[in-house]
Amino acid sequence: MASPQRSPGDSGDNKPKPGKKRHLSAARPSSKPAAGPEKQGRTDLPRSGVARSPKQGAAMRGWVVIETLTGNRDDASLILNDEGPRAFSKLARASLPRNLVEDLVRECLDNGGNNYKASTDSQDRVFRVSAIPVRGPASDDIFAISLFSAGLLEPLPKPPVVGTVEWTPSGLLTTNPAAEYLLRPPNELPGGRTIPELLASFDRWEPRAEFLDMFTFVGTPADQWVGTAAKRYEDGTQHQFHITARAVGTGDKRRVRAVICDTSATSTSHDTDIAVAALRAVPIFPGHALALVDLKSAFVHEWLAEEHSPLAGWRHHHPLYDLDGRNQVALTCQELATGARDRALVTVRVRFTPTDNWIEVTGAWTRIPSSDGRPQAILDITPNPNPPPPIKGCDVCYDITHPSVRARTASRNAM
Repeated sequence: MASPQRSPGDSGDNKPKPGKKRHLSAARPSSKPAAGPEKQGRTDLPRSGVARSPKQGAAMRGWVVIETLTGNRDDASLILNDEGPRAFSKLARASLPRNLVEDLVRECLDNGGNNYKASTDSQDRVFRVSAIPVRGPASDDIFAISLFSAGLLEPLPKPPVVGTVEWTPSGLLTTNPAAEYLLRPPNELPGGRTIPELLASFDRWEPRAEFLDMFTFVGTPADQWVGTAAKRYEDGTQHQFHITARAVGTGDKRRVRAVICDTSATSTSHDTDIAVAALRAVPIFPGHALALVDLKSAFVHEWLAEEHSPLAGWRHHHPLYDLDGRNQVALTCQELATGARDRALVTVRVRFTPTDNWIEVTGAWTRIPSSDGRPQAILDITPNPNPPPPIKGCDVCYDITHPSVRARTASRNAM
Protein backbone atom coordinates (compact mmCIF):
# COMPACT_ATOMS: atom_id res chain seq x y z
CA MET A 1 0.00 0.00 0.00
CA ALA A 2 1.21 3.51 -0.79
CA SER A 3 2.41 5.72 2.01
CA PRO A 4 0.36 8.86 2.83
CA GLN A 5 0.93 11.83 0.54
CA ARG A 6 2.68 14.76 2.12
CA SER A 7 0.73 17.93 2.64
CA PRO A 8 2.26 21.31 1.82
CA GLY A 9 4.64 22.25 4.56
CA ASP A 10 5.81 18.65 5.19
CA SER A 11 9.51 17.97 4.96
CA GLY A 12 10.66 15.88 2.02
CA ASP A 13 11.40 16.31 -1.68
CA ASN A 14 9.46 19.58 -1.84
CA LYS A 15 11.88 21.24 0.54
CA PRO A 16 13.89 23.96 -1.25
CA LYS A 17 17.46 23.00 -1.91
CA PRO A 18 20.32 25.11 -0.53
CA GLY A 19 21.44 27.88 -2.86
CA LYS A 20 18.18 28.07 -4.77
CA LYS A 21 15.40 30.56 -4.23
CA ARG A 22 11.76 29.70 -4.33
CA HIS A 23 9.77 31.86 -6.75
CA LEU A 24 6.34 31.87 -5.25
CA SER A 25 4.94 33.80 -8.14
CA ALA A 26 5.84 30.90 -10.45
CA ALA A 27 3.66 28.46 -8.64
CA ARG A 28 0.72 27.45 -10.80
CA PRO A 29 -2.70 27.50 -9.22
CA SER A 30 -4.35 24.12 -8.95
CA SER A 31 -7.10 23.38 -11.45
CA LYS A 32 -8.75 20.87 -9.11
CA PRO A 33 -11.82 22.10 -7.18
CA ALA A 34 -11.48 22.38 -3.46
CA ALA A 35 -12.95 19.58 -1.40
CA GLY A 36 -16.47 20.27 -0.18
CA PRO A 37 -17.31 20.63 3.50
CA GLU A 38 -18.73 17.14 3.66
CA LYS A 39 -15.39 15.69 2.52
CA GLN A 40 -13.23 18.03 4.59
CA GLY A 41 -14.95 16.85 7.73
CA ARG A 42 -14.25 13.12 7.23
CA THR A 43 -12.24 11.55 10.02
CA ASP A 44 -12.92 7.83 9.47
CA LEU A 45 -10.24 7.11 6.89
CA PRO A 46 -7.33 5.07 8.31
CA ARG A 47 -4.51 7.04 6.69
CA SER A 48 -2.31 9.02 9.10
CA GLY A 49 -5.36 10.84 10.35
CA VAL A 50 -5.36 12.94 7.14
CA ALA A 51 -8.80 13.27 5.60
CA ARG A 52 -8.86 12.98 1.80
CA SER A 53 -11.58 12.46 -0.72
CA PRO A 54 -11.72 9.15 -2.56
CA LYS A 55 -10.31 9.18 -6.07
CA GLN A 56 -12.48 8.23 -9.01
CA GLY A 57 -12.23 4.81 -10.68
CA ALA A 58 -12.81 1.24 -9.61
CA ALA A 59 -11.21 0.38 -6.30
CA MET A 60 -10.26 -3.09 -5.12
CA ARG A 61 -13.17 -5.51 -5.65
CA GLY A 62 -13.56 -9.18 -4.84
CA TRP A 63 -14.41 -11.68 -2.14
CA VAL A 64 -12.85 -14.55 -0.25
CA VAL A 65 -14.12 -17.27 2.09
CA ILE A 66 -12.16 -18.24 5.20
CA GLU A 67 -12.90 -21.46 7.11
CA THR A 68 -12.84 -21.30 10.89
CA LEU A 69 -14.12 -24.82 11.55
CA THR A 70 -12.05 -25.44 14.69
CA GLY A 71 -12.91 -22.07 16.22
CA ASN A 72 -9.19 -21.36 16.66
CA ARG A 73 -8.07 -18.24 14.77
CA ASP A 74 -4.61 -19.76 14.26
CA ASP A 75 -6.21 -22.60 12.25
CA ALA A 76 -8.22 -20.29 9.97
CA SER A 77 -7.44 -20.83 6.30
CA LEU A 78 -8.39 -19.57 2.85
CA ILE A 79 -10.74 -21.95 0.99
CA LEU A 80 -12.20 -19.77 -1.77
CA ASN A 81 -10.72 -16.75 -3.53
CA ASP A 82 -12.91 -14.98 -6.13
CA GLU A 83 -14.60 -18.34 -6.90
CA GLY A 84 -11.24 -20.12 -7.21
CA PRO A 85 -11.09 -23.06 -4.74
CA ARG A 86 -8.18 -23.35 -2.30
CA ALA A 87 -7.10 -26.14 0.04
CA PHE A 88 -6.38 -24.81 3.54
CA SER A 89 -4.25 -21.96 2.11
CA LYS A 90 -2.64 -19.29 4.25
CA LEU A 91 -4.55 -16.05 4.73
CA ALA A 92 -1.64 -14.21 3.12
CA ARG A 93 -2.58 -15.81 -0.22
CA ALA A 94 -5.95 -14.04 -0.28
CA SER A 95 -6.48 -11.38 -2.94
CA LEU A 96 -7.51 -8.92 -0.22
CA PRO A 97 -4.89 -7.22 2.01
CA ARG A 98 -3.55 -9.65 4.57
CA ASN A 99 -3.73 -7.25 7.52
CA LEU A 100 -7.40 -6.50 6.88
CA VAL A 101 -8.28 -10.19 6.45
CA GLU A 102 -6.52 -11.20 9.66
CA ASP A 103 -8.04 -8.31 11.65
CA LEU A 104 -11.57 -9.01 10.41
CA VAL A 105 -11.30 -12.75 11.07
CA ARG A 106 -10.17 -12.03 14.61
CA GLU A 107 -12.97 -9.53 15.20
CA CYS A 108 -15.66 -11.86 13.84
CA LEU A 109 -14.50 -14.70 16.09
CA ASP A 110 -14.32 -12.36 19.07
CA ASN A 111 -17.64 -10.53 18.77
CA GLY A 112 -19.62 -12.94 16.57
CA GLY A 113 -21.05 -10.14 14.42
CA ASN A 114 -20.57 -8.49 11.04
CA ASN A 115 -17.52 -6.25 10.80
CA TYR A 116 -15.94 -3.93 8.25
CA LYS A 117 -12.84 -1.83 7.68
CA ALA A 118 -11.90 0.91 5.22
CA SER A 119 -8.51 1.44 3.59
CA THR A 120 -6.90 2.70 0.39
CA ASP A 121 -5.36 0.81 -2.49
CA SER A 122 -2.09 1.51 -4.33
CA GLN A 123 -3.85 4.17 -6.44
CA ASP A 124 -5.04 5.91 -3.29
CA ARG A 125 -8.66 4.92 -3.91
CA VAL A 126 -10.72 4.26 -0.82
CA PHE A 127 -12.34 0.83 -0.46
CA ARG A 128 -14.05 -1.10 2.30
CA VAL A 129 -13.94 -4.76 3.27
CA SER A 130 -16.99 -6.28 4.96
CA ALA A 131 -16.87 -9.59 6.87
CA ILE A 132 -19.92 -11.78 7.55
CA PRO A 133 -19.64 -14.86 9.82
CA VAL A 134 -21.40 -18.09 8.78
CA ARG A 135 -22.53 -20.31 11.65
CA GLY A 136 -22.80 -24.07 11.88
CA PRO A 137 -26.10 -25.94 11.65
CA ALA A 138 -26.25 -27.30 15.19
CA SER A 139 -24.50 -24.66 17.27
CA ASP A 140 -23.62 -20.98 17.42
CA ASP A 141 -20.02 -21.74 16.41
CA ILE A 142 -18.68 -19.82 13.42
CA PHE A 143 -17.68 -22.24 10.65
CA ALA A 144 -16.67 -19.71 8.01
CA ILE A 145 -16.31 -15.99 7.29
CA SER A 146 -17.13 -14.36 3.94
CA LEU A 147 -15.22 -11.18 3.14
CA PHE A 148 -16.26 -8.75 0.38
CA SER A 149 -14.44 -5.72 -0.97
CA ALA A 150 -15.59 -2.78 -3.09
CA GLY A 151 -15.01 0.95 -3.53
CA LEU A 152 -16.39 3.19 -0.82
CA LEU A 153 -19.20 4.44 -3.06
CA GLU A 154 -19.71 1.17 -4.96
CA PRO A 155 -22.08 -1.71 -4.22
CA LEU A 156 -20.52 -4.84 -2.80
CA PRO A 157 -20.00 -7.74 -5.23
CA LYS A 158 -22.63 -10.47 -5.23
CA PRO A 159 -21.83 -12.74 -2.26
CA PRO A 160 -21.42 -16.49 -2.70
CA VAL A 161 -23.78 -18.90 -0.97
CA VAL A 162 -21.80 -20.54 1.83
CA GLY A 163 -23.33 -23.64 3.41
CA THR A 164 -22.23 -25.42 6.57
CA VAL A 165 -22.80 -29.04 7.58
CA GLU A 166 -21.85 -31.35 10.43
CA TRP A 167 -21.61 -35.15 10.73
CA THR A 168 -21.81 -37.23 13.89
CA PRO A 169 -19.43 -40.21 14.35
CA SER A 170 -22.17 -42.46 12.94
CA GLY A 171 -22.42 -40.34 9.80
CA LEU A 172 -25.66 -38.54 10.55
CA LEU A 173 -25.71 -35.19 8.74
CA THR A 174 -27.26 -31.87 9.75
CA THR A 175 -27.19 -28.76 7.55
CA ASN A 176 -27.82 -25.02 7.76
CA PRO A 177 -30.39 -23.42 5.39
CA ALA A 178 -27.73 -22.35 2.88
CA ALA A 179 -26.41 -25.92 2.65
CA GLU A 180 -29.98 -27.17 2.15
CA TYR A 181 -30.29 -24.77 -0.78
CA LEU A 182 -27.01 -25.96 -2.32
CA LEU A 183 -27.37 -29.69 -1.72
CA ARG A 184 -31.04 -29.84 -2.77
CA PRO A 185 -31.79 -33.12 -0.93
CA PRO A 186 -34.78 -35.13 -2.20
CA ASN A 187 -36.66 -34.91 1.09
CA GLU A 188 -36.77 -33.00 4.35
CA LEU A 189 -35.58 -34.87 7.42
CA PRO A 190 -35.33 -32.73 10.57
CA GLY A 191 -33.38 -35.48 12.34
CA GLY A 192 -30.57 -35.51 9.80
CA ARG A 193 -29.48 -37.67 6.88
CA THR A 194 -27.30 -40.72 6.50
CA ILE A 195 -24.17 -40.98 4.36
CA PRO A 196 -25.79 -43.16 1.64
CA GLU A 197 -28.80 -40.87 1.51
CA LEU A 198 -26.60 -37.82 0.95
CA LEU A 199 -24.29 -39.42 -1.61
CA ALA A 200 -27.19 -40.94 -3.57
CA SER A 201 -28.18 -37.48 -4.82
CA PHE A 202 -24.72 -36.74 -6.27
CA ASP A 203 -23.19 -37.84 -9.56
CA ARG A 204 -19.73 -37.48 -8.08
CA TRP A 205 -18.24 -37.07 -4.60
CA GLU A 206 -14.47 -37.31 -4.58
CA PRO A 207 -12.10 -38.32 -3.30
CA ARG A 208 -14.70 -40.50 -1.58
CA ALA A 209 -12.24 -42.90 0.07
CA GLU A 210 -10.41 -40.04 1.81
CA PHE A 211 -13.73 -38.58 2.94
CA LEU A 212 -14.75 -41.89 4.53
CA ASP A 213 -11.32 -42.02 6.20
CA MET A 214 -12.58 -39.31 8.56
CA PHE A 215 -14.97 -41.91 10.04
CA THR A 216 -12.67 -44.96 10.16
CA PHE A 217 -12.59 -47.13 13.27
CA VAL A 218 -9.52 -49.08 12.07
CA GLY A 219 -6.52 -46.96 13.05
CA THR A 220 -6.56 -43.18 13.43
CA PRO A 221 -9.23 -41.31 11.45
CA ALA A 222 -8.23 -38.40 9.22
CA ASP A 223 -8.71 -34.94 10.69
CA GLN A 224 -9.27 -32.94 7.50
CA TRP A 225 -10.46 -33.35 3.91
CA VAL A 226 -10.93 -31.26 0.76
CA GLY A 227 -13.08 -32.53 -2.09
CA THR A 228 -15.50 -31.79 -4.89
CA ALA A 229 -19.04 -32.94 -5.58
CA ALA A 230 -21.28 -32.63 -8.62
CA LYS A 231 -25.00 -33.02 -9.15
CA ARG A 232 -27.78 -32.05 -11.52
CA TYR A 233 -30.55 -29.80 -10.19
CA GLU A 234 -34.22 -30.29 -10.96
CA ASP A 235 -34.04 -27.70 -13.77
CA GLY A 236 -31.33 -29.72 -15.55
CA THR A 237 -28.40 -27.45 -14.67
CA GLN A 238 -25.13 -29.05 -13.55
CA HIS A 239 -23.49 -27.78 -10.37
CA GLN A 240 -20.12 -28.42 -8.80
CA PHE A 241 -19.23 -27.81 -5.17
CA HIS A 242 -16.02 -27.23 -3.25
CA ILE A 243 -16.12 -28.87 0.20
CA THR A 244 -13.68 -28.32 3.05
CA ALA A 245 -13.96 -30.46 6.20
CA ARG A 246 -12.22 -30.71 9.57
CA ALA A 247 -12.78 -32.96 12.56
CA VAL A 248 -13.20 -31.53 16.06
CA GLY A 249 -13.59 -33.25 19.41
CA THR A 250 -12.93 -36.87 20.36
CA GLY A 251 -14.91 -40.03 21.05
CA ASP A 252 -18.68 -39.61 21.07
CA LYS A 253 -18.17 -35.82 20.95
CA ARG A 254 -16.19 -35.99 17.71
CA ARG A 255 -17.80 -34.12 14.83
CA VAL A 256 -16.83 -33.64 11.21
CA ARG A 257 -17.59 -30.07 10.19
CA ALA A 258 -17.58 -28.79 6.63
CA VAL A 259 -18.08 -25.66 4.51
CA ILE A 260 -19.73 -26.06 1.08
CA CYS A 261 -19.53 -23.51 -1.76
CA ASP A 262 -20.85 -23.62 -5.33
CA THR A 263 -17.92 -23.33 -7.79
CA SER A 264 -19.82 -24.16 -10.97
CA ALA A 265 -18.74 -20.93 -12.67
CA THR A 266 -15.04 -21.84 -12.52
CA SER A 267 -15.12 -25.65 -12.44
CA THR A 268 -13.37 -27.52 -15.23
CA SER A 269 -15.33 -30.76 -15.07
CA HIS A 270 -18.81 -31.99 -14.20
CA ASP A 271 -18.10 -35.62 -15.08
CA THR A 272 -20.06 -38.40 -13.46
CA ASP A 273 -18.23 -41.04 -11.40
CA ILE A 274 -18.48 -43.91 -13.89
CA ALA A 275 -17.87 -46.66 -11.32
CA VAL A 276 -20.65 -45.37 -9.08
CA ALA A 277 -22.99 -44.84 -12.03
CA ALA A 278 -22.40 -48.42 -13.17
CA LEU A 279 -23.12 -49.78 -9.69
CA ARG A 280 -26.37 -47.82 -9.49
CA ALA A 281 -27.46 -49.33 -12.82
CA VAL A 282 -27.07 -52.94 -11.62
CA PRO A 283 -30.43 -54.80 -11.66
CA ILE A 284 -31.68 -55.66 -8.18
CA PHE A 285 -33.45 -58.97 -7.57
CA PRO A 286 -36.89 -58.64 -5.93
CA GLY A 287 -36.65 -58.95 -2.16
CA HIS A 288 -32.94 -58.06 -2.16
CA ALA A 289 -30.86 -54.95 -1.50
CA LEU A 290 -27.25 -54.24 -2.49
CA ALA A 291 -24.90 -52.13 -0.39
CA LEU A 292 -21.38 -50.80 -1.00
CA VAL A 293 -19.52 -50.91 2.32
CA ASP A 294 -16.35 -49.06 3.25
CA LEU A 295 -14.68 -51.70 5.41
CA LYS A 296 -12.46 -49.45 7.53
CA SER A 297 -15.35 -47.26 8.66
CA ALA A 298 -18.07 -49.96 8.34
CA PHE A 299 -20.14 -47.31 6.57
CA VAL A 300 -22.63 -48.20 3.87
CA HIS A 301 -22.19 -45.41 1.32
CA GLU A 302 -24.32 -46.77 -1.52
CA TRP A 303 -27.70 -48.49 -1.00
CA LEU A 304 -29.66 -50.02 -3.87
CA ALA A 305 -33.13 -51.56 -3.69
CA GLU A 306 -36.33 -51.74 -5.70
CA GLU A 307 -37.72 -48.23 -5.92
CA HIS A 308 -40.94 -48.72 -3.95
CA SER A 309 -40.02 -51.65 -1.73
CA PRO A 310 -39.73 -51.34 2.08
CA LEU A 311 -35.99 -51.99 1.68
CA ALA A 312 -35.63 -48.71 -0.22
CA GLY A 313 -36.59 -46.84 2.95
CA TRP A 314 -33.72 -48.40 4.90
CA ARG A 315 -31.30 -46.01 3.19
CA HIS A 316 -32.21 -43.10 5.43
CA HIS A 317 -32.17 -45.06 8.70
CA HIS A 318 -29.37 -46.36 10.90
CA PRO A 319 -29.92 -50.01 11.83
CA LEU A 320 -29.84 -51.07 15.46
CA TYR A 321 -28.17 -54.45 16.11
CA ASP A 322 -28.36 -56.71 19.09
CA LEU A 323 -25.03 -57.27 20.85
CA ASP A 324 -24.18 -60.44 18.94
CA GLY A 325 -25.02 -58.85 15.59
CA ARG A 326 -22.92 -55.76 16.28
CA ASN A 327 -19.90 -57.91 17.12
CA GLN A 328 -20.38 -60.04 14.00
CA VAL A 329 -20.55 -57.02 11.69
CA ALA A 330 -17.46 -55.43 13.27
CA LEU A 331 -15.47 -58.69 13.03
CA THR A 332 -16.52 -59.25 9.42
CA CYS A 333 -15.48 -55.74 8.41
CA GLN A 334 -12.11 -56.15 10.14
CA GLU A 335 -11.36 -59.54 8.56
CA LEU A 336 -12.33 -58.41 5.08
CA ALA A 337 -10.44 -55.12 5.46
CA THR A 338 -7.21 -56.91 6.41
CA GLY A 339 -7.63 -59.58 3.72
CA ALA A 340 -8.03 -62.43 6.21
CA ARG A 341 -10.86 -63.62 4.00
CA ASP A 342 -12.57 -62.47 0.81
CA ARG A 343 -16.14 -63.65 1.41
CA ALA A 344 -18.48 -63.99 4.37
CA LEU A 345 -22.08 -65.03 5.00
CA VAL A 346 -23.50 -63.43 8.15
CA THR A 347 -27.01 -63.48 9.64
CA VAL A 348 -27.90 -60.80 12.19
CA ARG A 349 -31.00 -59.22 13.72
CA VAL A 350 -31.77 -55.53 13.10
CA ARG A 351 -34.46 -52.99 13.85
CA PHE A 352 -34.68 -49.22 13.40
CA THR A 353 -36.40 -48.04 16.58
CA PRO A 354 -36.22 -49.55 20.06
CA THR A 355 -39.91 -50.52 19.86
CA ASP A 356 -39.78 -52.30 16.47
CA ASN A 357 -39.77 -56.06 16.14
CA TRP A 358 -36.45 -57.64 15.22
CA ILE A 359 -35.89 -58.47 11.53
CA GLU A 360 -33.52 -61.28 10.58
CA VAL A 361 -31.14 -60.22 7.83
CA THR A 362 -28.68 -62.43 5.93
CA GLY A 363 -25.80 -60.68 4.22
CA ALA A 364 -23.43 -62.16 1.63
CA TRP A 365 -20.19 -60.12 1.75
CA THR A 366 -17.70 -59.98 -1.16
CA ARG A 367 -14.42 -58.15 -0.70
CA ILE A 368 -13.29 -55.63 -3.37
CA PRO A 369 -9.50 -55.07 -3.20
CA SER A 370 -8.30 -51.48 -3.48
CA SER A 371 -4.95 -50.03 -4.44
CA ASP A 372 -5.52 -46.92 -2.32
CA GLY A 373 -5.69 -48.86 0.95
CA ARG A 374 -9.48 -48.50 1.30
CA PRO A 375 -10.92 -51.97 0.52
CA GLN A 376 -14.68 -52.10 -0.06
CA ALA A 377 -17.27 -54.87 0.00
CA ILE A 378 -20.43 -55.59 -1.93
CA LEU A 379 -23.15 -56.73 0.47
CA ASP A 380 -26.17 -58.65 -0.85
CA ILE A 381 -28.94 -58.43 1.76
CA THR A 382 -32.01 -60.64 2.15
CA PRO A 383 -34.46 -59.95 5.01
CA ASN A 384 -36.72 -62.41 6.78
CA PRO A 385 -39.68 -61.90 6.62
CA ASN A 386 -39.50 -60.82 3.01
CA PRO A 387 -40.70 -58.22 2.29
CA PRO A 388 -39.99 -56.72 5.70
CA PRO A 389 -42.61 -54.60 7.47
CA PRO A 390 -42.42 -50.83 6.84
CA ILE A 391 -40.62 -48.81 9.48
CA LYS A 392 -43.19 -47.44 11.92
CA GLY A 393 -43.79 -43.74 12.22
CA CYS A 394 -41.65 -42.78 9.21
CA ASP A 395 -43.43 -40.56 6.67
CA VAL A 396 -40.64 -40.96 4.14
CA CYS A 397 -40.89 -44.77 4.23
CA TYR A 398 -44.65 -44.52 3.86
CA ASP A 399 -44.28 -42.27 0.80
CA ILE A 400 -41.78 -44.70 -0.74
CA THR A 401 -44.08 -47.69 -0.39
CA HIS A 402 -47.27 -45.75 -1.27
CA PRO A 403 -46.27 -43.59 -4.27
CA SER A 404 -49.84 -43.27 -5.57
CA VAL A 405 -51.05 -41.84 -2.25
CA ARG A 406 -48.22 -39.32 -2.22
CA ALA A 407 -49.00 -38.30 -5.81
CA ARG A 408 -52.68 -37.70 -4.99
CA THR A 409 -51.76 -35.67 -1.91
CA ALA A 410 -49.32 -33.54 -3.90
CA SER A 411 -51.97 -32.95 -6.56
CA ARG A 412 -54.53 -31.81 -3.98
CA ASN A 413 -52.01 -29.46 -2.35
CA ALA A 414 -51.21 -27.90 -5.72
CA MET A 415 -54.86 -26.92 -6.32
